Amino acid sequence: MISDKEKKKRQHTKELISIRNRMGNNLIWFDSLTIERQFNFLFQWKKEKHNNKLTEPKVSYRLYRGISTKYIKYPPNLKHFTERLKYKNGFRVNRISTRNSFIDLILK
Repeated sequence: MISDKEKKKRQHTKELISIRNRMGNNLIWFDSLTIERQFNFLFQWKKEKHNNKLTEPKVSYRLYRGISTKYIKYPPNLKHFTERLKYKNGFRVNRISTRNSFIDLILK
């Protein structure tokens, strides 16, 4: 009999593998993150999908210092989410870890 905690752990591990397979051009960047940061990425992506229920782009307006600006909200997209998160402080990687993950990918 498997406990609920173990089931959740296995589910999150499968989701992490699934999101890794969907990375495409960002695979080396994703592999160079630590496991902890990979899980942080996964949970932030799940939160983004849960909060953003749009199916098509929507035009909205913002009021900032008395000036109304128009902006477009888009449905969740892994590619754009990854590009946005790549340059945040928690998800930056150094050259050495990127180089090591590239070499590991080539050797597999």
